[in-house]
Amino acid sequence: EFPARLKFGGNKRIAPLVVVPDEGAIITNRSRYEAWRKEGSLDKMRGAHGYDNRLRSMRAIFIARGPAFKRNLTIEP
Repeated sequence: EFPARLKFGGNKRIAPLVVVPDEGAIITNRSRYEAWRKEGSLDKMRGAHGYDNRLRSMRAIFIARGPAFKRNLTIEP
């Protein structure tokens, strides 16, 4: 069921079960979840990777400086 555009199949190193969460969801274990719940930090931002790369929040940032780069230039992704 994995989208073909992600090219994520046919390799023996890929696990038989791959989970891609909905944006904003956190996948963790019970002990971490309970610790975060107890300290009241379930809504704290954590590492956000492994999501669909078509999501705007998964885009990278590139900042450059030096004589080879135009000043104050912003380009489309």
